Amino acid sequence: MKLSRLFPLLTLIAVPALAGPIAPSTHDDPRGIIPVTRPPVSAAQAPCGELPGRPLSLPDLADIALCRNPATSVSWASVRSAAAQIGVAKSATLPSASLSIGPTLSSSKSFQDTGFIDSNGNLVAGSSVLTQVNSSARLAVNYLLFDGGGRRAQIDAATAQQRAALAQYADAAQGVVLNVVTAYNSLNANRAVETANIANVAFAHQSRDLAAARQRAGVATGADRLQAETSLSQAELTLIQTRGAVATAAAQLAVAAGLPPTQHLDLAPAPPLPTRGL
Repeated sequence: MKLSRLFPLLTLIAVPALAGPIAPSTHDDPRGIIPVTRPPVSAAQAPCGELPGRPLSLPDLADIALCRNPATSVSWASVRSAAAQIGVAKSATLPSASLSIGPTLSSSKSFQDTGFIDSNGNLVAGSSVLTQVNSSARLAVNYLLFDGGGRRAQIDAATAQQRAALAQYADAAQGVVLNVVTAYNSLNANRAVETANIANVAFAHQSRDLAAARQRAGVATGADRLQAETSLSQAELTLIQTRGAVATAAAQLAVAAGLPPTQHLDLAPAPPLPTRGL
């Protein structure tokens, strides 16, 4: 694939990631700050981790790789964490409230001049006990009117950290997509060589048969027939080697997409190369 066709595909990863929050957040993000889904490459993206039930195009393989690659998962988690820090920084601009509620128990004992004399002639003083139960509630609301730009600076710093995390995700995603594109082109190139070698084997068969017929007719020697058979054997050997290269390239493409190397990939036909300007 030419570089002029590779860069637009990588741009599909970089530009949406650097644009900021991408999708609505879940119920644990009421302010809608944390992005939920990653930017896809293909328009008809299947659920992450599933293979679409159709022949796979290059954008489909890129989406599968982005979903399954650990590097993109780690960098995307960093993006979400950085976005959450923006919410933490913005919370400093909100008022704070504190509420305290608690019961109080008090007991007092007083002695009064209400004594009496018991049967032994002793004076016993009188007393009274007063017990009170009270409850109290306190609500305090605080709001910082001016802090010299400290809160704004914290928000700007958190926003810059999020953009840095988005850039790191874009870099990781571009590396993953580049590996997929390289493996995809390698597989297509080896398949094209295989097709050419199949034609070479067919031509070598015809040459061998023609040499044998010429020998039977007496217009060719045995050396001509042996040379044709040697060419046929060499063409068959080259075809076997090419088919091994095709199998290796298919396994490398599956691994680049985050799939097992034995995974069979039903690929869609590659788009035709542009002919304008050639």
